[in-house]
Amino acid sequence: GGAAASGAAAGFQPMTEEQRVADAARKAKKAEEARLAELARRKKRDEDEAKFVASEKARLEKEAAAARKAAEEEEKRRAKARAELAERAEIERVYLEEKRAKEEAERARREAEALAEQERKREQERLEMEARLAKQNAERERRGETTRRFEVSAFVSFAYRAARGDVEVEVRARAGISSPATESGVYASVAQARVAATAMCTSVARTAVASWASDQRLKLMTGDAGPNSPLRAADASEHAGGFDECEFEHWTRVGGARLDAELRALTQRAGAGVEFKMRAPGGGDANQSASSEAELVVERAALPLTDRDNVANRLYAAMLAAGDGAFGVASDDLEWVARFELGQLHGLDGGLCFPAVTQADLSDPDKRLKGGLLALMVTLSHWLARARLELLGSAGADPEASDADPGARKTYANCFALANRMLTTEANAEGASWKAMYLDGFSGDVLSQAASTARAVLSKRDPIRAMLEAAEEEQRRKLAGVPTTDEEAYPDREASRKARHKAERDAVPLAEKLWAMRNAAAQMAVSGSKGQARSMLEEAYQLRVEALAKQKAREEEENSTAFGATKTTVEKEKEKPGTVVVAPETLPELTALEDLFASEKAWSRELAGVRAQVLKAVRTAADRAASAGDNRRAAALLEGAAREYGGERKLGPEHPAARAAFAAAEKAWAAAEIDFDDEDAKDAALAEAAGTPVPRGQGGGIVLRLTKKYLEELEARRK
Repeated sequence: GGAAASGAAAGFQPMTEEQRVADAARKAKKAEEARLAELARRKKRDEDEAKFVASEKARLEKEAAAARKAAEEEEKRRAKARAELAERAEIERVYLEEKRAKEEAERARREAEALAEQERKREQERLEMEARLAKQNAERERRGETTRRFEVSAFVSFAYRAARGDVEVEVRARAGISSPATESGVYASVAQARVAATAMCTSVARTAVASWASDQRLKLMTGDAGPNSPLRAADASEHAGGFDECEFEHWTRVGGARLDAELRALTQRAGAGVEFKMRAPGGGDANQSASSEAELVVERAALPLTDRDNVANRLYAAMLAAGDGAFGVASDDLEWVARFELGQLHGLDGGLCFPAVTQADLSDPDKRLKGGLLALMVTLSHWLARARLELLGSAGADPEASDADPGARKTYANCFALANRMLTTEANAEGASWKAMYLDGFSGDVLSQAASTARAVLSKRDPIRAMLEAAEEEQRRKLAGVPTTDEEAYPDREASRKARHKAERDAVPLAEKLWAMRNAAAQMAVSGSKGQARSMLEEAYQLRVEALAKQKAREEEENSTAFGATKTTVEKEKEKPGTVVVAPETLPELTALEDLFASEKAWSRELAGVRAQVLKAVRTAADRAASAGDNRRAAALLEGAAREYGGERKLGPEHPAARAAFAAAEKAWAAAEIDFDDEDAKDAALAEAAGTPVPRGQGGGIVLRLTKKYLEELEARRK
């Protein structure tokens, strides 16, 4: 250790002064060189930065100049585009203004031409109408047509008395200056008051017109009748105006019927007015009233007794034709008079020379007038009254007790038979026209309607009224199961008639018969006769069930004879106790009943029952498909029907029939080897059965398609 220390001490040589000065000089030189190098580096850096700044400045100035030039060019381009757009807009504006001016000028020209043409046509129509009216007036004057008229004022009022809570109604009418006819009453509600006021209209109208007629007869008896009197004296000339007693009495009936209809319309308007006021907020706490009034003119034309178109002459000619057995000729004259009376009932302008209603108008749906049956009723009543006057000596004579000669009685019997035939034909035509029934306020029984009208218009002893009431009684006895007059008097003839009717009915193919019954029931339901529609559809369903039972029995007999008894799945199911099988062939009638029941809230229980029967019919169809080996179709039928009828809009999922359908569908899917949760496979099967893609969760209209399928099969089987 000592040797090492001494070696280290011996190697250190301290610097001499010269060495230290030389070393300091060297360090100073080195530092100076470093400083000079740093200065040179900084100078070069500053020079480089100056060059860079200069180059950047030049670049930026160049870019700025380019940008300014580009901006100037863009501005020039935009200015040019704006100028072009402005020029184009100006051109378009000028063009549109010119076009608009031309269109306005053309429109003004067309409107002026149309207006001129309209004025020309109007003037032409006015001139033609004036010429036609002048020609008609000249013809009327040449033929001596005159008119008689009387004015009628009608008034109906309803008054609700809040303190008593009742409704007072008044119906009033006045013909001419005769004493007015008034009826009134107090009722518990507006509905009761309207019904009662409607019943009052007939008696008020009859009384008002009867008072006027009585005054006219009194004037004739006292000699106060003027030249315009509607009644013609017995010793008047054949060219004198007015009517004889028979036609005058008939005119009062027609005028009373027209006034009755007007009063009924006023009753509906006034009743609706007071009911509307009462139903307003707070309306039932205060007195309310409503009234309706009208003025009408009852007018009738007359021709001299020498003119063929005089109503009395037409009826007399019809009487002579009926006496000779020429019913066709007599019917033509009676129908001509009935059309004239139809115009009278509606208050149409026209007369005997130029009737307001022609034969063509009756077949034109746009000109059809209701009341044809009533017009024929009053015409036939007038005709028979005139026949009694001419043949039996008095309009009120009793044909049974008359001492007239046998030829006159035979002629009257022919007139009576023709009247019965024409009345029956018109009533049947009215009953066959469902649209006419609907327009006339048909309530389901045209015979009852006609008899009720006859009671309101005709007298008790009138033979036309007696005909209708007798027919109504016969119908009532048939519906009640009581033997009719013919059945009591002529049992053998009536039995043969019924047998012939049954044979004719059985000769009609079942498919056609059921199709007609379904269509007729649908029209009845639309017209408001839902009760009769239900009876007809239930009868159609029963006929279908009976026909299917007979067909099945016949097929079983043939199969047992030829091949032995082989029972199908459906037949085996039917043999199970408590099981009722509904044939799918009954689906057309079941769906028709379903639609009918759905339109009436009171038939909700029947609706549920029919829908359950529909599900049973679908199950039977599914069993048939499964028996044929098509389990996939069977499952689809059950699933679709269960979804449709098990929904909330129909039976609901909790209904026993719906639950049974869903359970049967689940079993059918298992039999078809399709997982119940495999919605894709189920949708494919449903689409195949429905013939169209079915949205998920819906039934696809399976029941409707089954119904159409069995309708086609039944029609093919019928052919």
